[in-house]
This record gives sequence, structure tokens and C-alpha cells, in this order.
Amino acid sequence: MGLTDNESQNNRYDGSLTDGVKTKGKWRNFSLVISLIIISGISFYETSALDGCLPLLQKHFVIRDSQTALINTFSSLTHTLSLLSLWIFGDFIERKKLLCYSISCWIICCFLSLTAQPSFYWVFVLLRSLSSIFSSIFGVLIPVVLADIFDDRSLGKALMFLTFVQMSTGIISSSVTSWFVTSSLPWFSPLIVAPFFSLPILPIIICLMKARKSSNIFKKHSFRDSLKLLSTMSFLLMVIGQSCGMFNMIANSFWTPTFLLSAWNYAPSGDHIKFLHFTSRFDHRSSTCNVDCIFMEFRDLVNHKNERAFPIVFSIGSLSTVVVYLIVLLSTGRNYFISSIFLFLTGFCSASEGALGQLMLLTIVPRRSRSSAVSLSRLITGIATIPAAQFVGLLSDIFSFESDTMENRFISFRNALLSSWTFVLFCALSYTFVIFFYIGDSRSAKEKDEMDKEEEEEEDSLLRSIKARNSRMLRSVIQTPSLFLFSFGQEILLGRNRNVLVRETMKRGMYLFASPSLTSSYLVFISVSVAAPLIHGCYFTNWAVYRPEPAKFTPEKIPVGLCTHIFYAFAAVNIATYEAKLTDSWSDIDLKSMSGVQSLKKKQPGLKTLLSFGGWTESASGIYAKVASDPVKRSKFVKSAWALANSNGFDGIDLDWEYPDAANKANFVSLIKELKSQSGGKLLTAAVSAGAATINAGYDVPSFEKYVDYLTVMSYDFHFGSEPKIAHQGAYSETIVAMNIWNQKGMPKNKLLMGIGAYGRGWNAQTCALGAAGNGAIAAQAITKEDGYAAYFEIANMGGKTISTPEGAFLEATVNGQKVCIGFDDRNSIFKKTDFIKKNGFAGAFTWTIDFDGPGFPLHNAIKDGLSGGSVAPVPVPIPFATRVPIPVPSATTKKTNPVPIPAPAPSGGKCTDGTVRANANKAKYDQCLWGGWQTRDCPPGTIFDPVTNNFKRA
Repeated sequence: MGLTDNESQNNRYDGSLTDGVKTKGKWRNFSLVISLIIISGISFYETSALDGCLPLLQKHFVIRDSQTALINTFSSLTHTLSLLSLWIFGDFIERKKLLCYSISCWIICCFLSLTAQPSFYWVFVLLRSLSSIFSSIFGVLIPVVLADIFDDRSLGKALMFLTFVQMSTGIISSSVTSWFVTSSLPWFSPLIVAPFFSLPILPIIICLMKARKSSNIFKKHSFRDSLKLLSTMSFLLMVIGQSCGMFNMIANSFWTPTFLLSAWNYAPSGDHIKFLHFTSRFDHRSSTCNVDCIFMEFRDLVNHKNERAFPIVFSIGSLSTVVVYLIVLLSTGRNYFISSIFLFLTGFCSASEGALGQLMLLTIVPRRSRSSAVSLSRLITGIATIPAAQFVGLLSDIFSFESDTMENRFISFRNALLSSWTFVLFCALSYTFVIFFYIGDSRSAKEKDEMDKEEEEEEDSLLRSIKARNSRMLRSVIQTPSLFLFSFGQEILLGRNRNVLVRETMKRGMYLFASPSLTSSYLVFISVSVAAPLIHGCYFTNWAVYRPEPAKFTPEKIPVGLCTHIFYAFAAVNIATYEAKLTDSWSDIDLKSMSGVQSLKKKQPGLKTLLSFGGWTESASGIYAKVASDPVKRSKFVKSAWALANSNGFDGIDLDWEYPDAANKANFVSLIKELKSQSGGKLLTAAVSAGAATINAGYDVPSFEKYVDYLTVMSYDFHFGSEPKIAHQGAYSETIVAMNIWNQKGMPKNKLLMGIGAYGRGWNAQTCALGAAGNGAIAAQAITKEDGYAAYFEIANMGGKTISTPEGAFLEATVNGQKVCIGFDDRNSIFKKTDFIKKNGFAGAFTWTIDFDGPGFPLHNAIKDGLSGGSVAPVPVPIPFATRVPIPVPSATTKKTNPVPIPAPAPSGGKCTDGTVRANANKAKYDQCLWGGWQTRDCPPGTIFDPVTNNFKRA
């Protein structure tokens, strides 16, 4: 449960550790911070003391090295399991109770473990393992609570102070434990200090935490998202390196005090022993505290000079650690001062390596994934280091050859630790290989951060304005029965608005207003001001890979961030079994078109991919009418379609049935409903007609509206080159009518995507102007091979000039001695359409197809800019084509077209209702009402208008 805004304000401490002691709330927070930091320091002392008093434990329980290591092995295991549990279930646990319970149970387990008799060593191990569970829990919770209390400015100071206390208690533990080891006090003396001093602090923490509001630990299901990080090579190598390095560090931290005792046992006094104990602890604690800041500055410096310098220097430092550590092992026992110096350098190098490694790990993952990345890396590292101490203890027993003389023990320890040195070598090698992947992964992370930052800035700005408005309203208004009206309106918005920000802020009850006027103004403010992120969908065709260069198009050419959704066209239905199938397995699988589309999600995590079924060619066969009308065939298709989509990594299905007629109106609803029921929460979209006649005849909008996530309205192919007069294939006025008809029929605007064609349709004409006479369709182009049709990259090679009109752009050019006039969308007309989308609350736009665009993707970038930028379009000046791409004569290629029924306006008199249609005396034509007047339109080629069904049928 998250904190409300007022609760968060009351429970937040804004300032440094010495500020804000004038109010009761700040005194309480300050006291809680100090108490938690003290408990954290005491638990750190207890962990260090356990490692330092191993000789006392071995003497008391009469155990060998391998048995002694069981303490660390089981503690590491339970520590890892507790972190795993928190990682998965932390969102369902009340934080303040868990913190208090974990500290209490830790103290109890510590006390009980000290009562273990010599013959009950397993009881001692069990109790120490339980104490490790509870210390791991509050060890995670304490920094989280600090983050709740402090703002960002002061949190760094609090965490620095926490690190300083942990370092200090570690050093104190080294000195105190050394004194206990050389004294004649009971074996449990070093271990009783921690629970003894924790006992009086526990009631203070319980009382202070009781006054705080409840909250949870982690974002729900973050552990699922973090698993995707394992596909990042740099992250994977860093985790492997950290695991190897931590394996060696755990083994050395556990055994070094005992190893030093065996090496310097013949010293004339206990002073050397105490000093070496102090050195073995102080090296790591002190260097860790200082190196973090040094390497943060170093990281910023090298990243500005050379991106690869960071991992290169890091790998050199790792190899240096390998050498220094080897010198320590070989010099210990020979020269006291040399070994002590290198021992300190070992701790310094390992701490530096850990600090820099943590920083480098954070640079190769997106900012929003850093928390889960650190959690995942610690879990994997924890699992890998469970047998570390046991490994060295077991080897020590093997190398001692059943001899307990001090010299043999020294040799056995050294050989065992030398064996663990190989893990340091693996660590350095892993960090070295990071060099080859670091730049690519870090750049991908930065690109994702930039996209996330833009979203956060928009949301933060919105939330600040909403909170400020609510604060003023709450102070000045008395609650009235109009709260019922607000609650009702809230449910309406929650049902209609897909924006997560709106839904969550409403659910938290942060904005309850009293008067009817304030309530209504708030509802208007939310519904108008908070718009869901606009969608930019792009169709990709699997036959584009067969085009000759430079028109050949593969998924790898799609720029990162250009599209929010990619529709993969097309999959099909097997006419024999009525199950889903691939249309071209050579392109889809062998040429890796499908996997290429899916691989884009690695660079753009928010990208959604959908497998599109149908298209004009397959729909014309009548296969979808057969599938939809038969429950058995429908069930086969639905199950196999989702199986095909899921097995190839798609995030949803797009149904492109062109088009259901009146006889299949109900069957279309049944097919959509069954597809959604089997979706498992994935996206379901449908490509639909932009023609009023087809909409009226084939779509029962209220019956299927709730089952689709989006409709892609094919608002293009309004006109063809076969018409007698020149018109625009994606006319702005007719596009607006089509979008409004769908909304009037009952489809919410936030589910409607406007179609924009990345191609043009043209006429042979002496005059290039709207309504001018045409002299037939332009000749087929070299690549698209269809009369009257040209992809944008073909238009870009024709030269000529661009003419802007209210309906869209036209290219006037001379091709092979023939004057042509081609209607297409340019940046000006696209901005005009995206302005309409934004001002009227539609979901976004999509294009047919991305592989038709020109070099640099000018049309798709215009759509992206128009949807995300301002509402003012560029100055409508003719835009010449700057780039020429020579297109060679192609090899034979099967062109799959996607025409939408509805062509050309020819004014006719009489008042009428927009969107209605009627038969024309010429069966190859029909009349449509547009802007209050009848327009005579041509039926799509090969069809006639049926006055009975008000739809097209084959001629």
C-alpha cells in the first residue's frame, strides 16, 4: 500500500541529520533514523565478530575447518533465500511490522545461539542461520525506510552516515574480537555484545515505527521484468565477475583471521595478532567508504573522453587485484610488514573493484531497471557464494593431511586460499570481456533513459498541477453529497481512460472534492488534460525483403523509437484445416523477418509487436467468412492463431479482414470476442474500413467495442487513378469523416488509430490540381508494379515539385515524357492530421507501410514529431525531395496490395446526413453523403454496389 500525499508529507524528513528538531514529527523521524543506523551498525559488528572468533568456536565445539565453515554456508544460504522472498513477495508485506518483527527475532536467535552446549553444534548453526534471515530482512528494510523519511537531497547524507557507522563498528569489532581471542573469557563473550546492546534500542524502534503509516517494499512483479536483464551481455558478464570476486572475498573474510593466527602464532606477544586482525578488517571498511566517491568522479571523467576507457581501466584494475592478492598469499609468514602492507592493498583493491563494478553495472541498464538489476545481481551473487567458506575449509582439511601442527595448518590454509585465487582470475577475465559489449549496452540504456525521462517530465508536471489544485480545493470546500457524483464520474473515467496515471491517482483517493461545480470542473480537467501516450503504429510487410537494393527492407532498418507498435503483415488461414499458418516461412523464419522484428524490443523495451492476419488478397478468398461463421472452424483458428503469435514472441494479434458484409456482421463480433477470450491479456486490434457503406453494413460497433484494444481505420485509398478527375487518395476531409463515423457508431476515440499511407496514387494529367481532368492511371513503377500506384521512395525519385492543397500534397512531375500528378501525404499534411488526432482525443496513427518510406524515414518522423510535438504545423511551402535513390529494374515479386473501398468526390445536390450511402444508377458507382451533400464515388475495381446489403460485392 503506497502512502497518500498527505501521509507522505507528514512522514517525510526534509533536511540534514541535524536539521528540523523543532517539531515533534521531525524529532520522531530523527530519533528513528539514529536508532535504525545504530541497529544496522550493531548487526554489522555481530557479523564481523563471528568471523573473528572462529578459533574460540572450534575450541568450544571441537570441530574441524570444514565443519566450522558450515556456519557461513548455511547463513549465506538463508540470507539468499530471504532476499529472494523479499524480491518476489515484498509488495504484499506490511513494512513496519516486518521491520520490528525481524529485529526482535534476530535478537532472540542471537541470545539462544549462545546457550548451545559443545555437543549441540548443529543447534548453534541453525540459530545462526535464522538470525541471518532476520538480519537480511531488516538490512534491506533500513535503507528503504531511510528513503521514505528523507528527500533526495538528504538521503545521500543519511546513507553516507550509515556506511560510516557500519565501517566504524567493523573496525571496533576487529579490535574487540582480537582482545577476546587472546583472553581467557568464555567463548561466547565476543558474540553477546551485539544482542545485549540491541535490546534497549528495540522498544524505541517499535514505538517510533508504530506511528508511521504502512507501505510496501518493492514494485509488484519487478522480479519478472528484471529477468530480461540477463539477455544483456555486459550485465551477464558483470554478474559472473561479481559472483567470482565475491566468492573469493567471502572465503577470505571468513578464514583470514584464522590464517593469520596460524602464520604469526610464534610472535613474541599478542600485539601482532591484534594488529593483523585490525588490518584484515580495516582495509576493506575504510577503502569502501572513500573509493565510491573517487570512482564516481572517475566515471564522469572517462565517459566524456572515451566510452571504452571505463571498462578498460576497470579490467586493468581487476588484473592488478589478481597480482596483489597472489603476492599476499605468498608473502604471508615470510615478512610481517610486507605481508601486512599487501594485505591492506588487497582490501583496497577489492573494495575499489566492487565500487567501480557497481557503478559500471548501473551504466549498462536503464535507470528504471537499476533497482531490480542490483537486486538480481545480489541474488545471483549470493547463491554463487554460498559454498565459498565451505570450499576453503574443505580444502584446508584435505591439505592438512590429518596433521594439526601450526606449520601444517598454515600451509593447508595457504594452499586452500590459493585455490580460491582462481576465482579472482575468472572475475578479472569476465570484466575484461565486458569491454566488447559495454558501449552498445550503455548506449541502449541511455536511449531508454531519454524516452523514460520525457514521460516522467510530462507526468510530474501534470501531477504537480493536479496536486496544487486539489490542495486549494480541499482547504476551501466542505464535503457535500456531491461526493456521490464525483464517485460516479470517477468510475466512468476509470472505465474509459486507459492512462495508468489517471487510474492510479483516482484509485488512491487523492482528489475528493465537495461542491458540484468543483467536481465537474475536476472531471473535465482530468478527461481533457490527461491524455494517454499517443500510438504510432507501423505495418511491416514480409515480402519487402525480396526487393532489390536499395528498396530491399529488413526489420533491422527500423530505427529505435520510431514506432510504438509494429504490425507484422501477414499471417494467414490454412484453407484445408482452418488453422493459422505463416504465409511465407522462407521470409518469416529462414530470412529471420519475424525474429528481426522481435529483436527490436531489446533496444526498445516498450515496443509492442502484433501478428496481422488477412489483408486484401486473402480476405477476397472468403476464408474469414467461413472461419467466423462456423464455431468449430472459429475455435481452431483462434487457438492456433494465438499459439502462432505466442510462439514467435508477438504481443498481440491484428485482424485485417477486408471486409465483413451484412451477412457476417454477427460472425465478425463472434470472432473478435473469441480472439479476446483466448488472448491471455495480450493486445487485440482490427484493421477496418474507412467507407461509410462498409461500416454501416459490416460492423456492429457496440457489440464488439469492448473486446478490441484498438481499431486501425484504413483512411487511405479514397481515390484511384482510374477516376476521371484528380483527387487525393488520403484526402483530409474524408479521413476526418471516417474517424468521426466510427466514433459516432460507438467506438471510443482512445481506441481509434488514423491510417496514413506511405505511398501515392496518381494520374496522367496535363494539369495537376484537385478536380482537374485525369487521363488514366500512371504506369506501374519498377518496384511496386501496380498501375496508378507509387511508394514514397519511388515518388522521391521522380523529381518535379510538391503542391500543397487542403486535402494533401501532390507531386507534379514528368516521368518518361509523360506528365503525372500523384497525391500523397507530406510533412505538412501529416501535421494537419496529427493536430486533429491530438485536439480530438484519438489514440494515434498508423502507416501502411514503413517499408514504403524514403531514406531517413521522413514520413514516419513527421508522424512521430506531429504526435509528440506541438500543434503548429510547418509553414506550407512546397518541399522538394532532397534525396535521390536510384531504383534498378526488379526481379519478379508478388505485390500484395491493401486497398480500402471508397474512391472520388463528384458534387451532387441535396441535403443529407454525413456517412449515409445510397445506390447509384451506375452499378459501378455509389453515392455517399459528405459535408451535407451527396458525392458520387467509384466502387473498388472488380466490384459493384449492392443496394440490398449497402455493401460491395464481386461484379
